[in-house]
Amino acid sequence: MSVTTPNTRPAVAATGPAPQDVRARYFNVYRLAAYFSVFYTLGHTLGAVVATPNFGSESDSVVSAMKSVHVVSQGFDCTWYGFYRGMGGIVSLFFIFSTVMTWHLGGMTAGDRRAFASVTWALFLTWAASISIVWAYFFSLPIFFSTVITVLVGIGCIRDWKAGRKSTAGNTANRQTT
Repeated sequence: MSVTTPNTRPAVAATGPAPQDVRARYFNVYRLAAYFSVFYTLGHTLGAVVATPNFGSESDSVVSAMKSVHVVSQGFDCTWYGFYRGMGGIVSLFFIFSTVMTWHLGGMTAGDRRAFASVTWALFLTWAASISIVWAYFFSLPIFFSTVITVLVGIGCIRDWKAGRKSTAGNTANRQTT
């Protein structure tokens, strides 16, 4: 006869995790952050890296100068436009990594995420720090996406922290009564 206590989880079949409610599985704060991150990544990559935005004749002359001005950096002949596109591509890769991480975190239970607490908090703090840069240098859509993603990941971190505290308190109480 097996005894189940509130702090134990049922065994998981070898085929994968136990089925969850669709809302809890696909619409938790980490998965919502991943959805927003997909759109942010696509907008950034397609709107700034793949195609240079056209903001008028003054902007066109700046882009033209960026394409024609060459600099030698550490022995490599580069253009400012190459720096712009290269750095934009690197940012897109980190956005993709952030999307994958938030999606993966959203597929875990709060207990499983405890092992990733440093990652979830680093992700939150990175997004939070990026907001000041976005507010200083960009416009409404990046501000919106950065803020929403930061808030969602922050809510997830705080919920996980609270769940960890409850679990730790429950485990301490169980040890004291036995």
